[in-house]
Amino acid sequence: MIFTKTLKIRINVPSEQETLLRQMTEQYRQACNFISEYVFTHSFD
Repeated sequence: MIFTKTLKIRINVPSEQETLLRQMTEQYRQACNFISEYVFTHSFD
């Protein structure tokens, strides 16, 4: 049996690093969306 646990967390970063963190997470989101779309359109099994 497989269990999945999801956590909602808050990350506190210094204000000077907040912009960098937001940019990094946006790039990560875009990469995930690109890969997802590629797999979906190329019938990747």
